[in-house]
Amino acid sequence: MSGPGIGDAIVAISSAWQASPRGIVRATGPDLASLLDALGITPPSSDHPRHQRVRLTLHDVCLPAEVFHFPPGRSYTGQQLVEIHTSGSTAWLRAVAGALLAAGARRAEPGEFTARAYLNGRLGADQAEGVLALIHAADATSARQAARACLGQAGRGWDELGQELIALLGAIEAGIDFVDEEDVRFIDRSALRTRIVAVLARVRDLRETGTAGRVARPHVALLGPPNAGKSTLFNALLGHQRAIVSPVIGTTRDVLSADLSLDGRWIVLQDSAGLGPAADELDRAAQEVSRGMGAQADLIVWVEDGRQSPGAVPGDLPAVPIVRVRTHVDAGDFRPGSGLAVSGPCGTGLTGLREALKAALDRAGGGASGPLAREVGVVVGHLERARELLAGGTSENLDDPELLAVELRGAWERLQGLGAGDATERTLDWIYGAFCLGK
Repeated sequence: MSGPGIGDAIVAISSAWQASPRGIVRATGPDLASLLDALGITPPSSDHPRHQRVRLTLHDVCLPAEVFHFPPGRSYTGQQLVEIHTSGSTAWLRAVAGALLAAGARRAEPGEFTARAYLNGRLGADQAEGVLALIHAADATSARQAARACLGQAGRGWDELGQELIALLGAIEAGIDFVDEEDVRFIDRSALRTRIVAVLARVRDLRETGTAGRVARPHVALLGPPNAGKSTLFNALLGHQRAIVSPVIGTTRDVLSADLSLDGRWIVLQDSAGLGPAADELDRAAQEVSRGMGAQADLIVWVEDGRQSPGAVPGDLPAVPIVRVRTHVDAGDFRPGSGLAVSGPCGTGLTGLREALKAALDRAGGGASGPLAREVGVVVGHLERARELLAGGTSENLDDPELLAVELRGAWERLQGLGAGDATERTLDWIYGAFCLGK
């Protein structure tokens, strides 16, 4: 059973069930106009998100509220969605939700908002898992990893692996079910072992370089004023040119990410636009992207031009470890200040910077395994057991084809949570069972 359909309006109290300064009532569905009319709210006629300040009157009580409108296609669920932010009194929140229910909505099932987001293509299965991990994150590191998972895509690689496992399962089960048929050939041990080893290698490669590995790895963001030398430093740490370097301010507009090994410890190094006064709307948007990158980072490298007077690190940066760096140490007009002195073109100070990054990550406890990385670990376990079943025996015939099929099927089913193939019903069952009301 995969829960109710998505053709009606649903309502839930989405904040904690306890008294608080602010509470949230959430509604979504194809058409919410009649529901909002019951509260005296006139929705704006716009295809863009809108915000209203209103006063709600229910049972002779009048309290202020803020109403956030999200049109279809631009909301969490993909349908029209409204959030009513008002007093966190549980009795008042029940009254607001009750008025919407009386107007024709029904009470949302646990996880139904996220289920609709999944059905409407707003979230993938891996992103839904990231949402759940974010809700239950016990510390800042887990929250940042979960946030990265919410924004991630599993990618084509997992789908290709799923197709290969289905092909192997079909070959094995054909031999089990039609072993007496003359025109059905059972896949032999050598061919199966070779293909399983190849799949296992590919899974491990994706774990290191794909979505799951990147979510779990520490993310290190290079931030600083425009033209401070971030992109030059980015290229120098990687050992090759990945970012475009130019004396023109604002060359970097988007986030650049690359995998970097610190003596065998892999991180995701990121570079983006400099922070400072915005020259235009494009520059302002690029800086917003930079700040978003910093908000998800486990470590920030604050990069300043060493030829300029030392400045202060902005106070609005995320509460994560910060390593300060001053570039252009090789320049004649270099000015010493707080931070490591480095030169990207000459390589001066890069060894010390690498050591500082490792020490800062160690102190912060960076690199803990994230939820998607654990899923990949289960896939690896199934494939390794399948490989072990093929290790013995002297003939090319399979000794335990049924056990092999069980392990490969288990690996394939786990891959569904990482984006391989169509597993809608299974994913929805998981969402309805794992999420709470209003999520």
